[in-house]
Amino acid sequence: MIYNNPSTLWANIFIDEISKMGVSHACISPGSRSTPMTYALAKSTIKSHVILDERSSAFFAIGLAKQLKQPVLLVCTSGTASANYYPAIMEASNSNIPIIVITTDRPHELRNSGANQTTDQVKMFGSNVKMFIDVAPPEQNPNEKMIRYIKTIASKAYCVSITSGMGPVHLNFPLRKPLDPLTSINPFDYAPSHTPLLTCYPGTLEASSDQLNELVNIISLNPKGLIICGPEPLGNSYVEEIIEFSNKRNYPILADPSSGLRFTSFEKEIITTYDHFLSNTDLYDKLRPDVIFYFGREVTSKYLLQFLNYEYPNKIIRIQINDVDKIIDSSLNLTHYYQSNPRSLLNKLNSSISEYGGEDNWFDHWINLENQVIKIISDASLPSNFEGRIINRIMSIIPDASDLYIGNSSPIRYVDQFSYDVSNSLFIHTNRGLSGIDGNIAIALGIASAKEKPMNAIVGDLTLLHDSNSLQIAKQNNIPITIFLINNNGGGIFHRLPVSELDDKNLFEEFFLTPQKIDFEHLAKAHGFSYDLISDKHDLNSIDMSSRLKIIEFRTDAGESNKVLNELREEIRLNISI
Repeated sequence: MIYNNPSTLWANIFIDEISKMGVSHACISPGSRSTPMTYALAKSTIKSHVILDERSSAFFAIGLAKQLKQPVLLVCTSGTASANYYPAIMEASNSNIPIIVITTDRPHELRNSGANQTTDQVKMFGSNVKMFIDVAPPEQNPNEKMIRYIKTIASKAYCVSITSGMGPVHLNFPLRKPLDPLTSINPFDYAPSHTPLLTCYPGTLEASSDQLNELVNIISLNPKGLIICGPEPLGNSYVEEIIEFSNKRNYPILADPSSGLRFTSFEKEIITTYDHFLSNTDLYDKLRPDVIFYFGREVTSKYLLQFLNYEYPNKIIRIQINDVDKIIDSSLNLTHYYQSNPRSLLNKLNSSISEYGGEDNWFDHWINLENQVIKIISDASLPSNFEGRIINRIMSIIPDASDLYIGNSSPIRYVDQFSYDVSNSLFIHTNRGLSGIDGNIAIALGIASAKEKPMNAIVGDLTLLHDSNSLQIAKQNNIPITIFLINNNGGGIFHRLPVSELDDKNLFEEFFLTPQKIDFEHLAKAHGFSYDLISDKHDLNSIDMSSRLKIIEFRTDAGESNKVLNELREEIRLNISI
């Protein structure tokens, strides 16, 4: 095929090759310098999502990549456009999400010249990407080696993004005019091949026999074990293996809401109320484990972290197993790190360890505490506008096997504390790499788009407002989403922090709560969403859920909810025992 100019040729070679590697989705934000890439994508087999706002586009790409478990392309023009990717690139780096960032740039001769829309894009994402390449500018009559060079860059970008701990890579393409496919300057006849230049085979990290024997020995000598399951950004593929491990050794599982274990259909006994009873440090000595197994990222619960980081006189064996090429240990107490595929290692462990036959009541301690807390909460007269009760009610009415995205700050914490009796099997999605409020709606929509299923989301008012641009993605792409909005008029999470004790309440409100006083009904209608305001929890049953785009608002008082939570926690502290 004849390509009319070098920039068009460069883009088509790259896009053709990366599609052969396995990339199937791209997110494009409109611009001039990126015209060759955009046109090549539009004509390729890759499904393109055109999203005006680069920040929304990047978070949408994270949602796609989370669900697809494969790299997603991000394409933008030169200048400030690429800077809007930065928050999402940071999130992808910390959550091990495979994103291939394509920034287009002015050619080298225009750099540092004052040329319009030209800035330094070289290594602009710093250590937040696994690899950076400032691609050679297009050549007018490239030889075979230069064509292989562009193909190899596509192969490298794909392979690096999915191996040794997934993550983002950044390719900066300086492109010269003409940028459109019509203007003919040095046309070049290029015939694409049917197979990729390089085939990438990501391997699995396997524990050695010596490492396996060491683990078996640790387990056999330590009957009081705990299994801590934190967030899994790409979904937990070893739920069944963890449950089997727990059952064989009587090790309680303490599962974060986004671990993949709490709302699964597998038969299990999971501890979910730990954030309530672990606020009581008087229990810690009796709950001291011999060994702790850590899976996933760091848990959400403040009091579980407090318990895990508690300094006992005798050292506890602390074991982390992951294959993301990162030691996740903010407490600096870890004693063993096994860089291994968790599912494979657990399968080997389950085949190698014997069932625990001891007579102690270690597992019963945890189950008894769980049951005591559940009874106290169930018997409590919690106000109908208490945020914990509202979120519990929302989760109970979401149909079985549905997808639920949970926003950061207060929503994820109330889900952690008040989903003890939710029997639905739910696919939980979160954004806990850096736990920001930015991009939450875009990520939820990216996941829904990849799954081709409706999405439910529970978010706070600042989270929705911060990412309101992404509502247009839902309308433009006809992605069904129901947003349950917990509107406490500001950053309700700050009521849980010491800063809430400031004497100057006006200062606290202005600089920390930052109430925005937004009429979300108008925001909903501006983006083509239907809207309902829930004034009482019973109204939720009568809501028409047939709308594909819906915002359901609950107006609450974060200060009052936090007061109810503290009173409940004090009642639990006074009335539970081992």
